[in-house]
Amino acid sequence: MNGNKKTSWDTVEREILSFIGEIDNVVKPDYGFNYEGTLPLDFEKFPLVQDIYEEGKGSNIVTSYDTDDLDNPTKWILFPTMVEGKLLNNAEIDSMLQINQHFGIYDSQHEMEEADEGIHEYFEQLRGESE
Repeated sequence: MNGNKKTSWDTVEREILSFIGEIDNVVKPDYGFNYEGTLPLDFEKFPLVQDIYEEGKGSNIVTSYDTDDLDNPTKWILFPTMVEGKLLNNAEIDSMLQINQHFGIYDSQHEMEEADEGIHEYFEQLRGESE
């Protein structure tokens, strides 16, 4: 704060959020698609396990989503329902979301679906490279 010039808290808050955003961009890996999630996309967190839905097929993740308002959604949150090879119950999913662990919060269902597709394709690509 320079001499007589006062800085509003709103301005300071915006500068801090901008700085955090810049740090976030440096730290976040580029997965090749619009990934807004807080969880790393790696084999440690999401190992390959037998697909629970399709016999003979492997899967790293099982996802689901929720909205901020069922009647008039403005945000779509994508989250895992399987972590470290274990299916999660509703309480475990709620706990993850409460500590901000998810695959992203998106402005539209379309963006969320694209990210979901991107996550699945990313793991398919990783599995192909590791074989």
